[in-house]
Amino acid sequence: ALLYCSFGSLHLLEIESLVFSSDAENVLFYKDFGFVFLLFGFLFKLYCVPFHFWVPDIYQGSPISTTLIIACISYLSVFFVLFLFFINIRLVWILNVQNILSFFTILCLLVGGLGGIFQTQLKRLIAYSSIPGLGYVLYGFSDNNEIVFADALYFLVIHCVSLVAIFLLLLFIDVNLDIFSREYIDISNVDKLSGFFFINKYYCLLLSLLFFSISGIPPFT
Repeated sequence: ALLYCSFGSLHLLEIESLVFSSDAENVLFYKDFGFVFLLFGFLFKLYCVPFHFWVPDIYQGSPISTTLIIACISYLSVFFVLFLFFINIRLVWILNVQNILSFFTILCLLVGGLGGIFQTQLKRLIAYSSIPGLGYVLYGFSDNNEIVFADALYFLVIHCVSLVAIFLLLLFIDVNLDIFSREYIDISNVDKLSGFFFINKYYCLLLSLLFFSISGIPPFT
């Protein structure tokens, strides 16, 4: 609403032309508040620390197929919109938020890394492992450089591909164990996968490699 009151439009190209025009000083002063609220809204949707508390609960309470959509498809769509704002409107340059994004980057790395250590539920562990990945991307966005933006987006796509592979593999494991034992087996907890190597070593090896990938361990990143 603040952006619409300031620019009279929500079209990115029109906002860009007004921001960088000679009449930019005539634009209402509270446009900065609009951009700040917009930025924090994006950070909430991308579960940046400290707006991340809802994500582990959503991951834990949703079926694997639903979690796959939340973790990858909706995540990428929100990030693509944020990417357009950073490219077209130079959001970092307008708000001068390099230090703020660096602060959020440190929070994501610390909370995501330390919080994942104490998780015993598998999908909550995956949720916390995605938070440091967001920190790496925000670090790239803190530099007002299109090449760095492209690198950050490339990293995000690779991370989401690894997440898709993990959730699909968990679905296969769930189905195969269900057929094998003739009853439902809960693989939501990490300890339920203890000894899984002796049941299907190929699935176990592939799952380990995928977790190495989202953890940022070379050469699987």
